[in-house]
Order: sequence, then C-alpha cells, then structure tokens
Amino acid sequence: MPTKHRAQPGESIDSIAYRYGHFPDRIWDHAQNLELRQTRESRTVLSEGDVVFVPDLEPKQVEVAVDRRHVFRRRGVPARIRLELLAEGKALGGVAWRIEVGNAPMREGETGADGLIETFLPPNVSRARLIWGDAESEVELQVGLLEPISSARGQLQRLANLGFPQAPSHVQLGPEGDRLRAALFEFQAATGLPSTGEMDDATLDYLARVHDAGEDFPE
Repeated sequence: MPTKHRAQPGESIDSIAYRYGHFPDRIWDHAQNLELRQTRESRTVLSEGDVVFVPDLEPKQVEVAVDRRHVFRRRGVPARIRLELLAEGKALGGVAWRIEVGNAPMREGETGADGLIETFLPPNVSRARLIWGDAESEVELQVGLLEPISSARGQLQRLANLGFPQAPSHVQLGPEGDRLRAALFEFQAATGLPSTGEMDDATLDYLARVHDAGEDFPE
C-alpha cells in the first residue's frame, strides 16, 4: 500500500525511490507530492522531516517459457553528482580526479576547462572521497546532506563549500547565527555585494547562482 515516508538526514528523492523500487520521477512528479515540489527547489535537496508520498509499485507481467532459467534485471537510475573544483575562486581545469566509495574507485576522469566534474553514483551512496591532482588532494563527500538554501544550515553549508570562511556545516542551531554572519561578511566582500552580514534577497540569490547553478565568481 502507499507510504508516507519521513525524510532522514542524507536522503533525497533518488535514494528514497531506490529504497522502495521506484524511478525517482514516479515519486517526485506524483500529485500527492505537489506541495513538496513547491517547497523544495530540487528533488536532490530534502530537509529532515519532509514527508514524501510513495505510491504502490505497479506489477509488470511478462510471458516466459516454462522449464527454462530466466534472468530479470532491475533497471536503476543512478544519481547525478555535479562538483566544481576551484582555487581562490578560479576553476581548476584539466585536473585528473577520481571518486572512491570505501576503498574502491567508483568513477574517474578529468575536469573540464570550467573545473566541473559531472558523473553518476548509485543512489544509496551517502559517503565518498574525491581525490584530485598530482598531489592527490582529497575531500570527503557527504552525499545528500545538503539542506535547502532557505534554511540557515543550508546557507552555511553552501558558504562552507565555497570556502567562506571554512565554516563547519554541522553546527547546532544558535551558535550558527554568528558563524553565518561571519561567513556572509566574507562572501559579500568577495562578490562585491554590500557587506552587511545579513542574508538579504540579493545575497541569497547570488549564493544560489554561484553554488547551485555554478555561476563564476567575479574577477
């Protein structure tokens, strides 16, 4: 029967669909999830406690010969991951990279001229390592833990990802207000916005553009 799934930290529509055996679009586009779509800017960014309607699976019937062995494969939809490598706000183009899950290489390639990495991971992967360059620099990827940009925590996470000013993304509510203001002062100064330390509409819009949409920083 249909289920109302309450999202846990690190979950997205992709991982929830994988868990219940659906394609992501089947859940995300369902009429019962209209309010959720209007609230969240992307199916890949949910907040803990979001209620996701999961419809019943629709059985599929196939005709097969008897007294023979048959193999059925579950079709999967890998989760798309998009990263941008920057140094001092400048794209790191033509850099070799690989993504490891556990100790096993999962994906590898080379950044484009814009520093972009676009690849796919299984929807149930929650942690991975990104390793790049001749010096084998690395960073841990916490897949699916990005909060919506409308929340203070989501804003801090995005600022931390951009290096302003190395603010931890796991801070508790309360102290994060001071951390957010400190990060905002630096972000606003670096991008030519008025340095108020407040998340006004112009700052929120610019943060979404440079983090979520991958717009370049000003020269």
